[in-house]
Amino acid sequence: MSNITNNKLNTLEREKFLQLGDRFEKQKESMRLLTQSRDNLERQIQTRTFELSKALEKSKRNEIALAEKEERLSLATKSNGVGIWDWNLQTQELLWDDSMFILHDIRRQDFSSTYDAWIASLHPDDHQRGNQETQDAISGKKPFDTEFRIVWPNGEIHHIKAVAEIFYDDNGKAVRMLGTNIDITEQKLAQQALVESGIKLSFERLQLQTLIKNIPDLVWLKDVDGVFLNCNLRVESLLGMKSEYIIGKTDYDFFDKAIADSFRINDLAAMQSNKARVNEEQVTFKDGHTELLETTKTAMFDPNGKIIGVLGLGHNITERKQDEQKLRKSEERWKFALEGAGDGIWEYNFQTGQNFVSLRLMKMLGFDSASESENLMSDWLERLHPDSQTETNKVFQAVIDNKTDSCVVEQQVRCEDGSYKWMLTRGMIVSRADDGKPQRMMGTVSDISSTKQEAQVKLQLAASVFSHAREGIMITNAAATIIDINDTVTQITGYSRQEFIGQNRSILQISDEQEPEFYMAMWQEINRTGYWTGELWNKRKDGEVYPANLTVSAVKDDIGKVSHYVALFSDITRQKNHQSQLEKMANFDVLTNLPNRTLLADRLNQAILQSQRYNSSLAVLFLDLDGFKAVNDLHGHELGDELLIIASLRMKEALRDVDTLARIGGDEFVAVLADVASFDDCKPILERLLLAASAPITVGHAILTVSASIGITLYPQDIGDADQLMRHADQAMYMAKQAGKNCYRLFDTAEDEAVNIQRRSLGDIHTALRQQQFILHYQPKVNMRSGEVIGAEALIRWQHPVRGLVPPLAFLPAIEGHAISLEIGEWVIDTALGQISQWQKMGLVLPISVNISAYQLQQADFIERLTMLLAAHPDVSPQHLELEVLETSALDDVQQVSSIMTSCMSLGVHFSLDDFGTGYSSLTYLRRLPVSLIKIDQSFVRDMLEDEDDLAIIEGVVALAKSFKREVIAEGVESIEHGTALLQLGCELAQGYGIAKPMPSADIPPWTKEWEPDWAWKV
Repeated sequence: MSNITNNKLNTLEREKFLQLGDRFEKQKESMRLLTQSRDNLERQIQTRTFELSKALEKSKRNEIALAEKEERLSLATKSNGVGIWDWNLQTQELLWDDSMFILHDIRRQDFSSTYDAWIASLHPDDHQRGNQETQDAISGKKPFDTEFRIVWPNGEIHHIKAVAEIFYDDNGKAVRMLGTNIDITEQKLAQQALVESGIKLSFERLQLQTLIKNIPDLVWLKDVDGVFLNCNLRVESLLGMKSEYIIGKTDYDFFDKAIADSFRINDLAAMQSNKARVNEEQVTFKDGHTELLETTKTAMFDPNGKIIGVLGLGHNITERKQDEQKLRKSEERWKFALEGAGDGIWEYNFQTGQNFVSLRLMKMLGFDSASESENLMSDWLERLHPDSQTETNKVFQAVIDNKTDSCVVEQQVRCEDGSYKWMLTRGMIVSRADDGKPQRMMGTVSDISSTKQEAQVKLQLAASVFSHAREGIMITNAAATIIDINDTVTQITGYSRQEFIGQNRSILQISDEQEPEFYMAMWQEINRTGYWTGELWNKRKDGEVYPANLTVSAVKDDIGKVSHYVALFSDITRQKNHQSQLEKMANFDVLTNLPNRTLLADRLNQAILQSQRYNSSLAVLFLDLDGFKAVNDLHGHELGDELLIIASLRMKEALRDVDTLARIGGDEFVAVLADVASFDDCKPILERLLLAASAPITVGHAILTVSASIGITLYPQDIGDADQLMRHADQAMYMAKQAGKNCYRLFDTAEDEAVNIQRRSLGDIHTALRQQQFILHYQPKVNMRSGEVIGAEALIRWQHPVRGLVPPLAFLPAIEGHAISLEIGEWVIDTALGQISQWQKMGLVLPISVNISAYQLQQADFIERLTMLLAAHPDVSPQHLELEVLETSALDDVQQVSSIMTSCMSLGVHFSLDDFGTGYSSLTYLRRLPVSLIKIDQSFVRDMLEDEDDLAIIEGVVALAKSFKREVIAEGVESIEHGTALLQLGCELAQGYGIAKPMPSADIPPWTKEWEPDWAWKV
């Protein structure tokens, strides 16, 4: 029993152990799963941590990028892509706002604020254009609206659009430019991308588009409602507008209703018939011109066969219709000309034998009408005279055999009445068959019967002329063999007729005076042009050489081949001798045998050309004999002529071989010295000439003595032509005369230029006065303390048509002391009086002061002239006219001037002394001249604030004026400080830029109403 019990116990314990083992295994599995879950969780945590770390890093990067974007956005927002700049054209300072520095990607401290710095920032290829367009805008040629490229420091290129406005001062001078710059780089890149994408289009499609666009005919496309969908350049040209203004419109927008209705009907007809419709349509376009169009309209279909519109083509047939009309008229005129022509017309068909002859040809042969002409050409040979048939057959056979395309033959043709006429028949092949045989031939027939008779008469006349001509006539064949000569040939040459005929030794090569090349050139000319004419040397039979005038002509036959040569020649020995005498008389002085004026001019011109070519100098001497007139008067002209001959020989010997001495008349000579380096090179020659001219001359029993005065000028120092050089040498010769004679003087080019400039200036001023180009401006005079406008000074200006407004110092010095200055002076007084009168009528009473020169004041009739000027303006009180006498003027007789001024003052006119302190004798003028006002010169006033000496002078002048009981006025007051200082010194009257500039007369009245003195002057 115990065993049983023990067995049970063991069984129970084993079951418990098994159960515990199962639980252990389950727990172990649970632990394994738990561990696995923990590991998975740790891996997930690690992965999530890594992902969170990446996300955090990415977030930081995004934050940085966002910050950068915000910064760029801030800058872009700040600039808005637009920069503003301001350029002061006077100081050249260039100011930029902050946006400009952003646009250029540079810092403010790196920019020098100058125009050159801006130019330097441009792309190198845009420097010149940017500068040119800026200068054009400143000069007013065109507005400143341009595009250019700038280069950033990092090398990037940006495109900028710039627009600016120009500001001007009161004188119209540009002083400031204010502008904006816009960065258009993105637009430019987009445009470039668009262009590049467009280049990728199919070449065939582009060709087709280009062809349609530029085709000379009109091409358009409309929809079913007649609205334009597209058109080419030709349509644009005719309608006078671009395609974008045409597309979307109908014909009714361009033409009147009748024409538009016609177009619309034709469009509908084309779409309804499904066939191309061709019409002629007269169209008057917007610009008023009319054209006749041949239009072709074709319906257009979509892929489903539905009509979507009409394609139109228009061809301008105006010229074609005009040409057709001209052709019809031409045909009518040709028919009329054919029947009315003086020649007969014929046509012959070689294959059919048919022919045509004009009515004119029928009448020439005595027929009544062309109906009788059917067999005329076929039996033409039968109508020919036997003498003409052989030549005719020969000529026409050459045509048939293709040896020539044309023929010309003279024929005797039998008329209907049996008589014969001489006819000139011309023909030409107008068409040939494929095998080259002639098909049709056309030509003319001329009646030359009368011509033949005239030719016979002329032939007889020619034979008579040949025999009796006073010129030698020689005829050779084509091989130059002489076949005939006239009697004159034997008379001229001394050879007999038998010695010439049949020989090949013609007059063309008898003399050996010419080189063989001469004859070769002559024959080349004959062969080229058919003739030669000229002079050559011939030799007579006795060996004498003589000059001949020869003409050789080539005579050609009907086919243009040379058949003969005809030579005409004459002996011109007598003409040559006479010509030589004439040339000598024309070029040499008869008395001295020296070159005359004509030959001198030629040699002087040649010397000038040589001087220019070899960069050398030459001298022109003008000589005049001193005392020659006394010799003529005392001893007579014959002895005087002998003196001239001897003196000219001596002077010629004093010159070099390369020099020329010419007599130009009387006792005047001109010498040309070639290749001289300077005036010093001429001195030895000049001394020899003086000695040669002054040496005693014995003529018969008389011993004569003269001398020479010589003027000289050098070329190219004195630049000019031959005539001018001789004139200048002549002027220098007169200077030598004035210097005591028997000497020489050199022409002073600088002094002459100054004289010419003075002469031109006086001429221009005369013209300006005659054409009323002078005007007066007026500068107010005021009392600085009270503010009263006490008068105005009249200042002359020259309104030059080219130079503009010219100030007085640019032209008044040129006329000082000349008569024209008196005319201008009186014009100024007269104009000033007239201006006083005009202002009085406007209610403004304002005296005017006028500057007057000492030269005008000291004229004997000055008082009389002034009285006349005052009388011409009776409504003006003389007291309102003040004459300002320049103290710098040299008053020759102060007592006389004082008397003149006193007489003028009796008329009511006032005087003032201008530029006081700068003249000849200030105290003398102040004491002795009856002036009521003295004017302190602006040269003292201008620097009085800095220069103590000038201030002391002004103080002294004010004191002198008070001592002499004269009023004093200061000119040149340019600032408030100047006026204040003058008031402190006791000078209340003033004028100057600090008060008012000189102004036109129309500006004076409003200025006087508005002007007030500065408050500092009222204290």
